[in-house]
Amino acid sequence: MTLETAELFHVSRISEFGMSHLSDNVLLLQYVPEESQLKRSLTVLKTRASWHQPAVRSYEIGPGGIVLGGKERLQPTGRR
Repeated sequence: MTLETAELFHVSRISEFGMSHLSDNVLLLQYVPEESQLKRSLTVLKTRASWHQPAVRSYEIGPGGIVLGGKERLQPTGRR
């Protein structure tokens, strides 16, 4: 299941319909402003029956696939 939100930078709610209970995993992909660039970020918001670390991580998509960065100082707008 994929759900797109209208917000580009600040996500206050994932869904207007409370769909989190229908999924085993919830990943948040968004753009984060950093200096004069926009960086892609990934946050694992929920994993059912498994531990996860809800950190904001950068990622890049290149010829070799997706490369996940370390926990950086990326701060989504509104979560400081």
